[in-house]
Amino acid sequence: MTRSAFVLLALLSLALSPACAPKKERLPETALPPGVAPQVPPILPADRARVYAVGATAPRDLLVAQVVAHAGLPWVEALSGAAGRMALDPTARPDPLDARWLAAVAGYPHHVDAVIFGEEAAGAFPVGLLRALDGRLPPGAQLGLARARVLERDRWVALIGLPAVELAAFPREYAKGAPLLLPADRPGRWALVSPLGALRSGALPVDAVLDVDGEWWLEIETAQGKTGLPLYVDMDTPPAPLLRSAGERVAGPAETEARAHAVLAELREAFGAPGLSPEATLRALSRQPLDEAKEGRWDGEAAVGRLRAAGFVDGPAVALRCAGPTVPACVDQWMRAPAARAQLLDPALGAAGFGVETSTDGVQLVLQAAAP
Repeated sequence: MTRSAFVLLALLSLALSPACAPKKERLPETALPPGVAPQVPPILPADRARVYAVGATAPRDLLVAQVVAHAGLPWVEALSGAAGRMALDPTARPDPLDARWLAAVAGYPHHVDAVIFGEEAAGAFPVGLLRALDGRLPPGAQLGLARARVLERDRWVALIGLPAVELAAFPREYAKGAPLLLPADRPGRWALVSPLGALRSGALPVDAVLDVDGEWWLEIETAQGKTGLPLYVDMDTPPAPLLRSAGERVAGPAETEARAHAVLAELREAFGAPGLSPEATLRALSRQPLDEAKEGRWDGEAAVGRLRAAGFVDGPAVALRCAGPTVPACVDQWMRAPAARAQLLDPALGAAGFGVETSTDGVQLVLQAAAP
């Protein structure tokens, strides 16, 4: 069966997830299983798939199966593949950006909310990891859980997924010119951003043509929630994410501003868009919207209006804000929002200025960009 035919036959069903903030469940405090013999090796789920699908719900690793059965955990295969990939890497850190990327590579089609690491003696039951998970799994959550043998010890990784829509299996990679036809069983909307920053959208079902090679972004939204996923046209899924924040620390405002320009430059270069020159007027104009954002009064339309009034009247004008633990984590929020992603990748932009606020909690950025 061809990819196009596969897509034509793929069914997309959108399912309700818990809409309110649910009461968090505590893990059962019963007698712990004994674990397994140290010589019993871990069995890791596949960490790469070309199709988005949640996968099986029963682990083949005997010790992981004990943990899942003991605590009644909502284990899923695709998310566990991503957890296993992180567990195998002794340099990996609990970075949500890495986890979300690895989850997509493993075929998990939902948002990854948290990453938890643990370490035990080989074959030992992971009491510490269960304590770290206690109270962190709301109803409706899904769990990726895996262990890997690293330096004669078991390295455990747990990933918490929060599905908002339920998707039937569909491919992540396509040939150029392939149709993307995804039926739906309820009302909603879709948005699709091309590698050139072109934004397309409409009411469900999805009906579009993937006519540009490179990385696309698909978002599907209903009243129950939304999910966003990368698609790849005439290219393999890249081996690593563009944006990573593991090990990065927040510096002072000047260093953070320089870092923001560097991240944006790397991002646009990866998509073939021209670089953005730092522009003093745009930087100065970012001060007011940054102050408003800090006070909870962000108004993107008003910020764009001030850019126009200041003389940036020809071509696009962009005003975006984000807040996160690091600059890459902040910019990643824009890349996961279709409208903001389209603006970031617009090839007609030529100049940019940042407003920056740093604290012990992370950074807050306001980007002002316009045509040169």
